[in-house]
Amino acid sequence: MFNSTFRATTAGFLGVVAACGAAILAPACGDGDGDAPGTTTAELTYYRDAKPVLDRLCVSCHREGGAGPFRLDDAASAQEHAEEAVTAIAIGYMPPWLPDPDCRHYQRERLISGAEAKLLADWAELGAPAGDPADATGAPPVLQTFDPTDRLPFGAGYAPKHALTDDYHCFVLDAAFPVDTYLTASQVRPGSGQVHHVLVYAIAPNQLAALEAADAAEEGPGYTCFGGPIAFNITSEGTQTDAFTSYMAGGELPPVDFPAQIGSWVPGSEPLIRPDGQATRILAGSKIVVQVHYNTLAEGPDVDPGSALDLRLGTDAPTTLEVTRPVAILDLDIPAGAANVTMTETYPYYGHAPLALQTVAGHMHLLGRQIRFERVPAAGDGGDDECLLDIPRWDFHWQQAYSALPDEPITVAPGERVRVTCTYDNSAGNQQVVNGQRVAPRDVRWGDGTSDEMCIVYVSAVKPFTPAPAADAPPCAGTAACVAACADPGSLACVLACDEASLGCDLCALRAGLRCSGFTCVGKLQAAGGCLATCITANIMTTSNVGLCLAGECGAQYDGILGCMDPGFRGASCEEERAACGIAGGAANE
Repeated sequence: MFNSTFRATTAGFLGVVAACGAAILAPACGDGDGDAPGTTTAELTYYRDAKPVLDRLCVSCHREGGAGPFRLDDAASAQEHAEEAVTAIAIGYMPPWLPDPDCRHYQRERLISGAEAKLLADWAELGAPAGDPADATGAPPVLQTFDPTDRLPFGAGYAPKHALTDDYHCFVLDAAFPVDTYLTASQVRPGSGQVHHVLVYAIAPNQLAALEAADAAEEGPGYTCFGGPIAFNITSEGTQTDAFTSYMAGGELPPVDFPAQIGSWVPGSEPLIRPDGQATRILAGSKIVVQVHYNTLAEGPDVDPGSALDLRLGTDAPTTLEVTRPVAILDLDIPAGAANVTMTETYPYYGHAPLALQTVAGHMHLLGRQIRFERVPAAGDGGDDECLLDIPRWDFHWQQAYSALPDEPITVAPGERVRVTCTYDNSAGNQQVVNGQRVAPRDVRWGDGTSDEMCIVYVSAVKPFTPAPAADAPPCAGTAACVAACADPGSLACVLACDEASLGCDLCALRAGLRCSGFTCVGKLQAAGGCLATCITANIMTTSNVGLCLAGECGAQYDGILGCMDPGFRGASCEEERAACGIAGGAANE
């Protein structure tokens, strides 16, 4: 959020901008030189020259009622604040756009060219003349709108903690979902200039205990949060293997859920409106939580007068579902004092159809320096890796999702991989200042706190609609049609290869096969343990099909598992185990 800190430095930067020669401006100045075509510097005016640039890049925030601290959509205000605007451009703070265009372009891009930056600087140096209104060309971009079905208030009465400078607070919204509900549009309406960004989550019923505990632990509205609304229930590979072993022996199903991010807002964001026929599902019994970042250096009241979340909700089933997953590096190891730590992880994707990604969004904490997301060709296919997102200068304060261009879709074919890479600076000079003192570096691992770190790329995939099973349904409810369509519907491989099968269903089917074979196949399962952990993780992070993944990543070991388990799984004596999973049939196909 733009504030008085920048206003105090305007004069010093203005000459740098006009010269277009300082190192900080080199990237912007490298793609354009000279004055606007057909216009000399002495003739620059707001209406003819500056307004088209400001309209395209700035007025979504800097307008009446917008998130910016001043207006740039009228001549008088633009003249008054011209120096502040070009200063923010000079230091790379505005317009806020983090992705590197050499990687990929996205919808509603806010990239300023060197020629445009120089034009605005030259215009400001002339005193920001208004010129003739008749010279104005075009019109400001029309902002997207929708008619909400629900407006959910939040934040009213909360006093941001000014001692923190950046205060992260979660609010549980007063909304009930008695049945599965479908979200087709959303927009955050901040009520205070101190609201810097907002993340919106749907918390599923099986996660509500953690949510209620966090909310009850603090008095007043909401509770303190940072990395997310509740602790993520996704675990590293080693922990997953241990949990899987316990489940196979008769323990509880390992936790595989995580808070689902369903919306976001940063200054300049337009409403998130899904295409016709597409929606995000909010499960019956869920709660909506918003995480608000208050920047207390920005102008605003001492007590939040209240913000609101507009939603367009319905109960009619859509054609396609938008499903958001976190592609993450969970086993982070960032040593104290290390200034350049890079960690990378690659995950396979398997399915009966390509994975269509609609949006991508990076997430790290305060030590983050760069985050990159790539598509990697399948082994033996040749070809080059494809950059899907690259943020070379990470800024925690400008998190947002980036939507693929309609004519440049992001797809990952079966057998291909996605790779996420995060770079951190944990040196002594890059630590937080607490109570006026810079804290000492410490070893940092994954966590939700401000002194912990994360490495996540949230991906929103578009999938054909399938109904959600009832809360009390067995794990494999909803897979009957898929199983019936298999060439060998009684087989364990048929269940594991169903796209409709949840991870809980896959694990339940494997446990049934293990038990119904009298545990004689334990060795076969252990031999494929590392591969199984890879495929479970890929399912959580990319919706990858577990059975197809096992066949593709460790075909010989998977064949050994099926050959050992399948006879028992098909047998009449396994009917009770299959029924507990929600899998019908089997014996008739022996």
